[in-house]
Amino acid sequence: MTATRISGAWRWLLTTLVVGLTVGVAPAPLAATSASASAAAATAASAESVAGRTDPTRAPATSLSADGRTVTDGQRTLTASQVVGLEPGGATVAVAGSGYDAAKGVYVALCVVPPAHHVPTPCGGGVDIEGAAGASQWISSNPPDYGIGLAQPYGPGGSFSTSFTVRAEIAPGLDCRHLRCALVTRNDHVRTADRSQDLFLPVTFRTDPTGGASPPPNGAPAPGPSGPAIGGPAAPAPGPGEQPGVAPPATDAPAVTVPPPPTTEAPPQAPTATVSADGRSVSDGTRRLEVSDHAELDPDGTELRVTGAGFDPSAGYYLSLCALADDEDAVAAPGPCAAGGGRSAWLTNDPPEGGEDLAQPLDADGAFALTLVVEAIIDADTDCRVQRCAVVARFDDTRTGDRSGDLALPVEFAAEGPAADPAGVDEDGDDDSEAASVSDPAALSTVADAPRSGGPWGWLALGGIVLAAAAVVVALRRRRSVPATAAVVLVVVALAAGIVGCAVDEVDDTVAASSATTDTTSDPAGAGAQRPSTVPTAEAAGVAVLPVTVTSADGRRVTVTDTSRIVPLQGSISEILFALGLGESVVARDISATFDEVADLPLVTRAHDVSAESVLSLRPTLVLADTDTGPPEAVDHLRNVGVPVVVVERPTSVAGVGEHIATIAEAAGVPDAGRALAAEVEAEIAAVTAEVEDADHPTVAFLYLRGRAGVYLLGGPGAGTDSMIEAAGGRDAGVELGLERAFTPLTSEALVAAAPDVILMTTTGLESVGGVDGLLEVAGVAQTPAGMHRRVVTVEDGLLFGFGARTPEALRLLADGLRVAEPVA
Repeated sequence: MTATRISGAWRWLLTTLVVGLTVGVAPAPLAATSASASAAAATAASAESVAGRTDPTRAPATSLSADGRTVTDGQRTLTASQVVGLEPGGATVAVAGSGYDAAKGVYVALCVVPPAHHVPTPCGGGVDIEGAAGASQWISSNPPDYGIGLAQPYGPGGSFSTSFTVRAEIAPGLDCRHLRCALVTRNDHVRTADRSQDLFLPVTFRTDPTGGASPPPNGAPAPGPSGPAIGGPAAPAPGPGEQPGVAPPATDAPAVTVPPPPTTEAPPQAPTATVSADGRSVSDGTRRLEVSDHAELDPDGTELRVTGAGFDPSAGYYLSLCALADDEDAVAAPGPCAAGGGRSAWLTNDPPEGGEDLAQPLDADGAFALTLVVEAIIDADTDCRVQRCAVVARFDDTRTGDRSGDLALPVEFAAEGPAADPAGVDEDGDDDSEAASVSDPAALSTVADAPRSGGPWGWLALGGIVLAAAAVVVALRRRRSVPATAAVVLVVVALAAGIVGCAVDEVDDTVAASSATTDTTSDPAGAGAQRPSTVPTAEAAGVAVLPVTVTSADGRRVTVTDTSRIVPLQGSISEILFALGLGESVVARDISATFDEVADLPLVTRAHDVSAESVLSLRPTLVLADTDTGPPEAVDHLRNVGVPVVVVERPTSVAGVGEHIATIAEAAGVPDAGRALAAEVEAEIAAVTAEVEDADHPTVAFLYLRGRAGVYLLGGPGAGTDSMIEAAGGRDAGVELGLERAFTPLTSEALVAAAPDVILMTTTGLESVGGVDGLLEVAGVAQTPAGMHRRVVTVEDGLLFGFGARTPEALRLLADGLRVAEPVA
């Protein structure tokens, strides 16, 4: 692992966690209120115990070795090179682990030890956008696309070995010489509430005033391990008393017993509050929260009038319906909470730029009044008919871990009555969006004007045909002149056909899918260098019928009322919106959007991390994200302030493209155009696949290389490129080798054994190693048939991994490249 790679990992860790981790606390398990629910929970817990499983929300019990350098929970082991008397100004510590679940990524960092079973927070590094501190490491063998090159893969048996710099002062006012701190592993941002891999290795720093080393200058590279070698020598065997993969302890480390760590103050707890006798108000003696109703609420949705008084006008608050944490765990945050579509409110007198229209100010005395929509279903796992829920006021994202702002007023829903249908279908089987459009005159007008219905030209043509038929009848009866009558008929029918043709062309333009063509060139070395492409946009391709309610991939029901300003947080979502004719509504781009039309749009991500402030500054009416979008804190903030956020599943194969398109189109209110585009794209994919069915099937190795970061990975099952290679007429080398997961660290022996006929890379990946000539210097490449004959095919990053509207283009480009590069007989 090179210093550059560690910096990249910290950059991801920083943007994912700094905002939340400096004060954040993960939600605790939710409790049911009824005795039957409690009994069911107890039964489930007993069953889990019998099956040998543990509660993933509780950290495992661990034991510490006599020298304090190793901690284990019986399955996982965490070891450090030094844990006592560390230099306060900066000490490089080698850390190794084994036995971790390789299917779950972890972060390794120095953190303040939290209360039992809570997320370790805050963690070291501070605001380090450039990654100069090197104060953490992300370990993951299957990171999302944006994590490739940032995360270090696990070794055999869930092992890892890394090093990073730790400093006593984690953040201003948080000093590990006065707080209880530890080297920690914890599940990454994908499983923030999963405590099952939390291991704590306590550390202490020197406290003498002259013993601290000066921190390195700004911008100095952080010390770190070397990157994974390709065909390099194995790591030397550990000497007597050394831990595998860990540097020996420093010889000058004081041999002293670790003193009892000082007590760490728990995050501020929620105040004691009293609910009124009628159950409609709650007060903590300073603040008061009141609702218009609190019992037998309609599970499908109730509008509550919510008023408050005595709140701090200088603070910001979120107000929404939340599931309540276990009563015995007063530190845990309420959640999950409903958000968007009138289900939440943001109260602040000092919103950031872009938040002015989303925030409601507090009066001078801290009072407010608003309407809140509450539904029994918060997400796929939270039903307030069986879980304890409340209307909750809590501090906003500026103080996420501070529970002293919590004020909760319990509410109850009627047990009978259907819950909100995630599919958006009403009781009589009609689509909710269609029913809404019929009852709404404005929406009905929109439907009538939609080009897919033929528009006014279609009705004019139909009227012309009827008149022509009447004229023919009259002519035949009165004049009986067959030639004249025939001429009249031909003229009128031709006119009507022309008008109908215009209408049909308009319909075709509306639903025409776009498969952009790329201009490619093949250099003498055999590498296809792709230039940026465009996404053809059909005129009036999609006319939104709103409002529409959809179920997000995270289980939340989201109502979309306005698509005039859409922020897509993934490249394929952007290109699908443009192909649907909604490009003029797209106001921002993610770094993975690489086609021409979005080049001038503002970028709202750093690396692949979303900046909530940047998104809000564009005043979005709809945010479209995928399941890999992060950090979670930024996405949650967008929801909490009332922006509709729809999360879609990200496809990992060609087979999922059509559904991906249809899902995005439904969220944007253009389901008909989406179905038509999906059908067109799927037909084009099938055509490419049919063309290569009888061709030779060369073995293709997808190499994900980031030369400057020391990242050398071989694609395999589940990488996404395996599906693309197969559809384009090739065989994936990683699959042929029998790899069990995507993106496996590359060795020269494995590459030579795979004997690929063709090497597939992204354009930026090939550039990072110095082109084809540089690629041939990577150990093992020159010894493969592909290397010997310089058979290298490149596809632009966003096009190869997108699985969007340009997938047929990517497949055709790849298929053409494989045909050119077919192995010599």
